[in-house]
Formats: sequence, C-alpha cells, structure tokens
Amino acid sequence: MIASIKNILRRTKQGVLLAPLRRLMLRSPFFATLAYLRNKDFQLEAWAYFHGLQQVRDSSDNSIGWRYRLRTNTHIIEKGLAAVDRRSVFGAKLAREAVADFRRLHELQSTCAATEDEPLYVWSRDVLTTYFSVTGSEPRIDAARNEFRKLDLQRAPTGESLTPFARGAHGEEDCSYDQLMALARRRRSVRGYLPDKVPHDLIDKAMAIAALSPSACNRQPFHYRIIDDPSMIEQLKDIPGGITCFNHLPALIVLTGDMRGCVESITNRHTIYVDACLSAMAFQLALETLGLSSCCVNWSEMVEKDARVRGLLKMPPYERVVMFMVVGFPMPEAVVPRSHKKHLANLRSFNAIGPQP
Repeated sequence: MIASIKNILRRTKQGVLLAPLRRLMLRSPFFATLAYLRNKDFQLEAWAYFHGLQQVRDSSDNSIGWRYRLRTNTHIIEKGLAAVDRRSVFGAKLAREAVADFRRLHELQSTCAATEDEPLYVWSRDVLTTYFSVTGSEPRIDAARNEFRKLDLQRAPTGESLTPFARGAHGEEDCSYDQLMALARRRRSVRGYLPDKVPHDLIDKAMAIAALSPSACNRQPFHYRIIDDPSMIEQLKDIPGGITCFNHLPALIVLTGDMRGCVESITNRHTIYVDACLSAMAFQLALETLGLSSCCVNWSEMVEKDARVRGLLKMPPYERVVMFMVVGFPMPEAVVPRSHKKHLANLRSFNAIGPQP
C-alpha cells in the first residue's frame, strides 16, 4: 500500500515537472529537437545518414554513390522525354554530370556483362542516346552530346530499347478490380506455417514483381536480406519482438534501406522507408500467387536491438532496418486474424482542409 502511494506521488511529481517541457516542445520543431537530443534512438537515423553521405563522396570505381547519381539523373531525363508537351531543350543542368558518370560505367563495361551494373548501363545508355537525338542546341547540352558521342557504343542492344514507351489503353490482359480485390483479401498476416523450405526461385519471382514498385527517381534504395539458415533465424528471431507466436519460421526477411541512395538532400532521408514499404506490399501480393504467405513484423527501433541486428548481419552504418517479414508455405488449417479495416471515411477525404478523422 505504502509502495503504491509512493509510486503515485512519484508519477504525479514527474507529470507536474514535465508538463511545462511538453508545452514548450509543442511550440516548434526546434524545441522538440532540443528535448530529444539525449535520446539515442532518435540519433540512429542521423548517424546512418552521415555514414551514407561519406560513402557517396567516395569516388572509387566500386562506389555506389555515383551509380545512384546516374540512376537519378537518367530517371530525370527520362521524365523529360516522356513529358506530354516536351520541350526541345531540357535537362541542361545535369546532362554533363550524367554523361560523366555514364562514361565511368562505360569504361568498366568489360566486366558489366557479368555484374549487377548491366541493367543500369543499358538503361542509361538507351536513355542518353534518345535524349541527345531529340534535344535542341544549348551550350551545356551540346558539350555533353559531344562527349557522349565520343564513346564507342557499338554493343548490340539487349532486347527492346529501355526508353519511355506508349503505355497503351487498358486491354483484356489487365487484372480486373475484382481479381485484385480477391488477391488483397487473400493476403493475410499468417503465423502458422509448414516446416518446408521456401525455394529461392519463388522468392526471386516475387522479388521481380516487387522491383517494379514505384521508387523515387528509380533509385530503389532498399535490400531484402533473406535468411533461411535455421541457425541464423534462431539468433535473429527474438530481436524485433512479435515472433513468439509463430510455429515455424521457414524464411525470415530483414528489409533494409540504404541511406546512400538519398543523401543528395537530407529532405530525402525518408525515401528509404517509403520505397522499401512500397516494394513490400507488391512482394507480399506476389507471394500469394505462388502459394506462399507472409507476415510483416514491426520494427520498433531501439539502440540495443539495432546493435544486435547489425552485429549478427555485419550491416554497415548507412543500412537501416525497415521491418522484418516471415515467409513460408501456410498451414492449410491456419487461422488468421480478421483484422477488420477502418471505414473509408476514416482513411480518405476529398478536398478537405483542417484536421482529418
């Protein structure tokens, strides 16, 4: 009884003392930031961002920084090519930078055919070729065009040209609304799995669809760390929390974001989470079409948890955990939560101003 009274008094005292601080934090982001300067969990993102920035400034051939820059600039040029009212001159500010980065990739082309660089090489080559063939004269574009045309680009094209194309009208091959709704209803957070191993080719099929998800400037700054080694799963499973109710963990995915892909501006620091989660939804729907099921596992970030995952997977500082996901063949008799969703009125509004429901 006495202990309970002391506990109540302690909480009351804390509330009285913290109330003015909370009001101050509400006044501006600056005061809120000051209040959390000592919170190590908030510091993790800044730490990862600056490590990514350091990596991007690495100018070596193996650096991912200039490759991300080439992806970004190629996509910006591609958007200009696809514009409804395309101007004769556009992209002048980034043309020379794009060509300089492409030249580096071109000089490495002797190894490109057998490496992950090949898709970027072919895409940027085709886009730049089209860009310089349709743009008008402008000093910066002309200089970049001359540099680009000095390169020996006699390699045979790989299939169709990887340039903007006419999407076309809806056809019979399109998935209907009812079919998509049925698939969305079929996808549920499954926690009962068969012990069967998940074939890697099925994972890759789902990944091929996930890779088509929207991505800011097509950077795709995320990675699926797929773990199906039982000993590794055993070490990882207790870290995120929320996995204790699973009967089997056939495959455990650690979905991560790469801060190197969004460091041209600190305002892009959340791109890794947005892009990773966009891909995750497509990945999960694709799994359902392959007879597999999945369950996202929330990542409540804490310094201690983050350190454990980094230590086990030897993750570099610029790589951030976005979420965990369990994948496997569902038990036929598996029971799943209904998880009845909110009313649409609580999820969307049209032309509304002010606080939302």
